[in-house]
Amino acid sequence: MGILKKWWFWVIVVVVIGAISNSGNENSGDSASSSSSKSESKPDPVTENRPADEAAFIAAVQEGQTAAKGAENDMQKGAAKANRDKAVCAALSSGMRVSNWTGTIADIDSNSEGKGVLSIKLANDIHVQTWNNALSDIGSDTLMEPGSDLFNKVAGMKKKMAVTFSGSFIQDDDSCIDEQSLSLDGKIKDPEFTFRFSDVNAL
Repeated sequence: MGILKKWWFWVIVVVVIGAISNSGNENSGDSASSSSSKSESKPDPVTENRPADEAAFIAAVQEGQTAAKGAENDMQKGAAKANRDKAVCAALSSGMRVSNWTGTIADIDSNSEGKGVLSIKLANDIHVQTWNNALSDIGSDTLMEPGSDLFNKVAGMKKKMAVTFSGSFIQDDDSCIDEQSLSLDGKIKDPEFTFRFSDVNAL
């Protein structure tokens, strides 16, 4: 009889432990689900506030990137870039100037003369930026003058900060707008478009 009681005792213990464990897993799952839901519902200020002309610009560049990935030779890449440039021009139908575009600060720096250098990421592998040296900047005037309102404002910002910005692209007769990469791959797969900023604000 004593052996039978002990056997039932251990059966009850096992059942109770199993029930507690399952309850904990369910609560943990609910908590993880709730946390995931909160994370997924958090809005992205950059994409949420993106103007239509910027969205069209990014789509044109991304279409070119996709075409370049599938290219079998540089001639096909060249064709992809030419098509990209036409689509970019169409997206900038109002001209080289844009207003209140959104992005994330990728780099804040200065050149050897102390002039401000800024790069803003619009999307993965798509940037708009000033030149980083005075020689390349001749005729573009993208570097920020020390002491100017814009220079002082940007100097107080940080990398990865979400911002809105206005200004103008630099026109290029061959490619619609100027781009700084030296190689064809860079120009189409990871473009860095030259930009003259007129205003930048934290988003």
